[in-house]
Amino acid sequence: MKQLLFSSVVLSFLLASCADTCKDVNCLNGGECNDGSCVCPTGFGGEYCEETLEVCYECIKVDYCAHYTYDDNNGSNGSGAICFETAQSRTSEMNNIAASYESLGYSFSYTNADSIIAENQFCNIPADANALVTSLEDDGYTCSEQ
Repeated sequence: MKQLLFSSVVLSFLLASCADTCKDVNCLNGGECNDGSCVCPTGFGGEYCEETLEVCYECIKVDYCAHYTYDDNNGSNGSGAICFETAQSRTSEMNNIAASYESLGYSFSYTNADSIIAENQFCNIPADANALVTSLEDDGYTCSEQ
């Protein structure tokens, strides 16, 4: 009798530990159950991911500028600045300009001078925030989630 009782307790324990803790958990909005609790995607919260949360972004627009000087060592010299939409285009174009001046016998140098020309910070529900981020990035902004 003792052995039967002991076997029943062990069997009950084993069956309970094998139970699917996510069987009766219904996560919403793309949430996934993990060990009986919902893990919610960005923008959702609550016990079952039923709450829509805001996501926040900071977006900046940068002018990628370069300050340059040139000198032919005979009294012809100057300086200026020029800006580009991307750092890559600045590097490429400034190297082309330098090569042109140097082919004419000038010494030419430039320094990068980036400046933030616009900044936009906002919080919104994920769908609307994503649409706004896409629009701003199409407009030359760089956005990061905060």
